[in-house]
Amino acid sequence: MFRFISLILGLLTLSSTAFAGHSGKKILWIDAYHEGYPWSDGIQEGIESVIDKTGLEFKIHRMDTKRN
Repeated sequence: MFRFISLILGLLTLSSTAFAGHSGKKILWIDAYHEGYPWSDGIQEGIESVIDKTGLEFKIHRMDTKRN
């Protein structure tokens, strides 16, 4: 699992230059879990750390089917 997360974060870091100059564009992340779930929160933090530098708009939709 750690390798998967590292791979995702690595790809996002490498591709952050590809997002440069795309202000006004949006990214939607559909999260299957509620906020506060450590595994998905870690992924969210990694995505946000890369996207914050690009000017892209980042939105999250949490399905959280157990509560909704």
